[in-house]
Amino acid sequence: MGRCYLNNFRGVKHAFNTYTDPANSGVYNAYTGEPMSVADLQDPSVYPPKAPADAEPIKLAIASDWGSGTMESAAVAELMAQFDAHYTMHMGDVYYESLDHEIKTAVLGEAPNEYQKGVVWPDGSRRTFMLSANHELLSLGYGYFDTLLPNKDQEASFMSLETEYWRIIGLDTGYGAYNTFDWITAIDELSETDAPLQDEQMDWLNATLNLAEACKEDPRGIILTSHHQPFSDFVRDEAYPAAAKQLATLVPKDCSVLWLSGHEHEFSLYDLNENFDGVEMSVYHRLLGNGGFPQRPQQPSKHTALKAWDNRKYKTFQKNGGGEEDYVFNGYMTLVLDGPCAVVEYRTFACAGGGNATCAVAEGPSFEESTLLATESFAVSADGKVELVDQHLDGSLMTVLEDGVGLTADQMSDPPKYRQRYASLGGDHDKATKKRDEQGW
Repeated sequence: MGRCYLNNFRGVKHAFNTYTDPANSGVYNAYTGEPMSVADLQDPSVYPPKAPADAEPIKLAIASDWGSGTMESAAVAELMAQFDAHYTMHMGDVYYESLDHEIKTAVLGEAPNEYQKGVVWPDGSRRTFMLSANHELLSLGYGYFDTLLPNKDQEASFMSLETEYWRIIGLDTGYGAYNTFDWITAIDELSETDAPLQDEQMDWLNATLNLAEACKEDPRGIILTSHHQPFSDFVRDEAYPAAAKQLATLVPKDCSVLWLSGHEHEFSLYDLNENFDGVEMSVYHRLLGNGGFPQRPQQPSKHTALKAWDNRKYKTFQKNGGGEEDYVFNGYMTLVLDGPCAVVEYRTFACAGGGNATCAVAEGPSFEESTLLATESFAVSADGKVELVDQHLDGSLMTVLEDGVGLTADQMSDPPKYRQRYASLGGDHDKATKKRDEQGW
């Protein structure tokens, strides 16, 4: 795999596509799926889009890090298809490098040979959106921009799907994810950035979407989608805060948003976080990186606003060369927009033989049954803030932290007495650890 990366990760990146035709501003009418023109955005009779009299709730199915071409990714795709979404969105990563033949096999369903099957992404009935990610740029973006986007009739790697109540803004954090080299000789020479937005994207957010008017002149709720996560409790240092820092220059601090991301191959959700890694921005973060890539169970390395995560073992696999490795369940989310309300469900596939924890060794994923992990309802306030109004987390399936209690990875295995003392000390890790060590809990 390393040599394959090195063969393609050098040279000149693909040009960054933007919206050059005035007939397509990058804003899409969620009631029709059609792009709105630059002129439309200046016409108050058609923008923001208005619901027709016979409008039904708008349905979306979303996954990230899905493009692995595995049987598990195929199961996730089939379960998403059963939702009959108007829109589907992949938040990036077609493995390993988003080369033309990998996209055709892992997304478009072409069999690579007579012994293997391709996997098909479930298109929405109105439109499908594909975001860019770091793996798309391991081949400098050529497969993504020249093969994938034309197949989905998508002009650029960023967009906004809108109603009179909501804006779902797709961001490209992948294009600038790496510092490229003329020549590299080892994988560890791949140098990551903190995944900033391109200047052209920022210009579009400012001039076309007028994002600085959020929670002011424009009271619609904002749902951000990107591959890279703005913050995470599963990394010891910063995650990828560049895009958040850029957006914070436009979006007022108290204008709370819902932010969906991937990159980490697990599902986790966070309480409202208003200050992270030096960024003053109010974010409900939902990390959906469990779309299809095999991932070992993980434990958080710190606590900021983590609320819950799915750490169930799907099954144990035999590794090439000997040994075993556990992997977690893969999944997706659904989103239903109904006026100013948004209802979200987070699901994984179930075991083919039934059950939702540790499938039998010879058992694969179910293509028919899913497991519901959590349900949430959000609403847009009169001044445009996204507010969480209802939340149900299945504590029998996920690890759910009590309100105000955050634990590091080492503490997750500590006894309940430690958790109770941690909470009584107001979440002070140093004091709680000292008490534990002194008293031998």
